[in-house]
Amino acid sequence: MKNLVVKTCVKKSWKILCKEPLLLMGAALLGAFITAITFGILGMVIYTGLAAMVIKLEKGPKPGVKDIFQYMNKVLFLLVLAIIMGVSVMIGIALLVVPGLIIAALWMYAPLAMAFDDMDIVESLKYSAAMVNANGLLEHIVIVLIISVVNMLGAQLAGIGFLVTFPLTSGFVGLMYNALKGSK
Repeated sequence: MKNLVVKTCVKKSWKILCKEPLLLMGAALLGAFITAITFGILGMVIYTGLAAMVIKLEKGPKPGVKDIFQYMNKVLFLLVLAIIMGVSVMIGIALLVVPGLIIAALWMYAPLAMAFDDMDIVESLKYSAAMVNANGLLEHIVIVLIISVVNMLGAQLAGIGFLVTFPLTSGFVGLMYNALKGSK
């Protein structure tokens, strides 16, 4: 993976967030509330919807806050995917941390492959792993660590920072997915 792709996606994500802060922060606030009251069941729907909103803003047309729910038709599949990913990463973390980071990196694009490209669970996991392997596993582990730290720092600021970091990092991963798609 070229550093230029990462740098470009970081800049684009930040630029888009600065261009539409109220829309994206409002969607993140609504998404966090909905995720909390559904005990995380709609978390992946919100995440993929927010990433798609950033991508849509990059292309020009302005999405609405309701677009955060655009993948509700895939809620059961996204939920199963989230459970598989979450349990696998937790087991990997319990096994000396590194295996969990590897799993998180390999599967970081799976929800987007499922939502954006209509892949099934196994297909999206395989596609994500192939995309990451083709573009540098180590680099993706570093990206996962940075995204985790950024979101944790955002959550520490009385949760308010998360309204900035969640759309920023979701958008970044969505832009990365689009930039690397087809490179597997």
